[in-house]
Amino acid sequence: MSGVNNSSADQNEKIQLYLCMTTCGLGKFSDKCEWREMWDQDSAGTDDNGASQRDVDPNSLNQRNAAAAAELYSALAPNDMRLIRIHAGTGRINCSVVVGPENGAPSYGALSYVWGPEHDPETILLNGREYLVTQNLFRILTKIRDWDPDDHIFWIDALVINQSDLKERAIEVTKMLHRYSRAESTVAWIGDLDSVPLIRISSCGGLDIGLPAFPKRSAETTNEAEKEKHEERTWFVQAILSTEYFRRAWVVQELMYSDEVIMHFDTFALSMNDFLRLARFNDFYCEAYAARTSVVGDRRLAIHPGFGRGGRYLTVPVWLGCYGRYRFCTNPRDSLFAYYGCLSPEARAQITVDYNRPAHMMCSDITAAWFVSENNLDFLLQVGCREKWWHVNHTKKRNAPSWLVNYFGRELNCGGTVYATPSAQPHIQPLPDRSPPAGFVYENEHNTLRVKGIPLGTIESVGQESAWLWRPIESFEPFNSFLVEQVMKCEGRLRELDQAVRDLIMIDYSGQKEMVQEHPIIQETLNLEVKAITDEEETVEEANERTLKLGERTTSLRTAFALKLSEASRKIKERTVDIPFGVGIPGVEPGDKVFTIIGCSMALVLRPFKSYYVVVGKAWMFGFRDGISLQNNPGLVPEDVVEDIVLR
Repeated sequence: MSGVNNSSADQNEKIQLYLCMTTCGLGKFSDKCEWREMWDQDSAGTDDNGASQRDVDPNSLNQRNAAAAAELYSALAPNDMRLIRIHAGTGRINCSVVVGPENGAPSYGALSYVWGPEHDPETILLNGREYLVTQNLFRILTKIRDWDPDDHIFWIDALVINQSDLKERAIEVTKMLHRYSRAESTVAWIGDLDSVPLIRISSCGGLDIGLPAFPKRSAETTNEAEKEKHEERTWFVQAILSTEYFRRAWVVQELMYSDEVIMHFDTFALSMNDFLRLARFNDFYCEAYAARTSVVGDRRLAIHPGFGRGGRYLTVPVWLGCYGRYRFCTNPRDSLFAYYGCLSPEARAQITVDYNRPAHMMCSDITAAWFVSENNLDFLLQVGCREKWWHVNHTKKRNAPSWLVNYFGRELNCGGTVYATPSAQPHIQPLPDRSPPAGFVYENEHNTLRVKGIPLGTIESVGQESAWLWRPIESFEPFNSFLVEQVMKCEGRLRELDQAVRDLIMIDYSGQKEMVQEHPIIQETLNLEVKAITDEEETVEEANERTLKLGERTTSLRTAFALKLSEASRKIKERTVDIPFGVGIPGVEPGDKVFTIIGCSMALVLRPFKSYYVVVGKAWMFGFRDGISLQNNPGLVPEDVVEDIVLR
């Protein structure tokens, strides 16, 4: 047996979460996976540069430039880099490749831009050879050349990296953070903004960017002039945020490691920091996006120049929830590689940048990065929220461990948990100061994950899966009756109820106004109590937390169930009343067991198979300590109720 006990392992070394190919027969995505053809690389041949033959598109600009690239680019020495000199002049765009040591490089600017469609490319001269570029890059090069009569030196990924050589591309991915860190400034080319009223906003000064944020406006104090001015700003901000630039994955890393970013659009230039100040003001007001931004923040505005250089990084859950699934990548592997520098050094150490790396190996890398980034096991909560690898027959040899998440699969049941942070917003965060979960062991030979947990109970009955935005509790009669019974006992006075029950009614039960309508006096008391408790909320964060939990319930936890509570569950019980119910993802069945796993922020539903369990998915339980609190306070739980759990 070969294992990794991460409580003692050096987290700066790569955690070996490699799957045993010969034992498990791992080899392909499910038939429904939209990326199956792009990822099914195991039997594909490669060319001399390591490029997969089945990935080669003869019509791509990389292939059409291949002959020129072979003459232009020679292998870089380990500490060398290339830059592009854009020559002054008129007529054809003329550029030269400059090669030299990284530490002795001349002053240069970095370009952050969108490559754009490859049809109808333009031709430039690169070291005297014709080289094809997209129309978007051609326009950018033309405008940079025309700024003034001098040459300009830039780092431009499409021209300084041999795009036909996947090995070089992989090496340069790991160095991008240094390329942008060392640049004097970064030019963020936003593009043309045809829909923005630039005539009405005739200058940057007209945006009042230098002014502090105004206090929250109200209908009573806002006159027509202020309202028009606000609408202009909102239009401007939303137009910029809606451009393709802010949907590009590589932008996040490029901005994080740039100290100074100048945004260019049309004939205007604007400091990124000034834009962010303006955008935060408008984000505060933006009614159209209020529900989203108030709960999880606007992912497009969470990145600030210099964050990476300041040692502030994206956590793996925030990357998955707020970035990886929203931004476009031509190559699916770049949905990970584009964020390589955004992750902490400890997480980066777990990721192998290789454009021929199979999908399951990359998912193993992500799992290891999650663990060292978060020091918890919450990656297990992703099981059931994303498309499975493929159908598994438990009567035969297993194809894949149930705990290995297909991070690149389509989202099936995904809610707030993936990106929720203690403040309910996706912040750039440093490595958390937390001890790893005790007893976490990965056994490579058997694809086995050993964890520790406390059994909460066995599921006895399951309600029907509720439709989108419906409430599973209402449709599951035992759970519904339990809540009605609690309200009747207190005669509608919610403050007399146990906190867990009160939270259930306040946050999750949508039908309070008709909950006990056959008892008008109790119903009226209940309605008044709900309103009074809601009005007592003093901060926006409290309301946001409720909205976040509501979003989690309505998007992923759509199946209510009843379970027989175990004796062990009483040892981690936080409330005075037993709540023998829970809410889980679709697919839970009678006979499944619910555990609090040490190191998991939510309970897990596990399905027993002989000597091991498979992971079904997360569950929302009420009135029990969560696995993170038990991880941070091991003295809270008696050792005699903790079980060693084998996951496969």
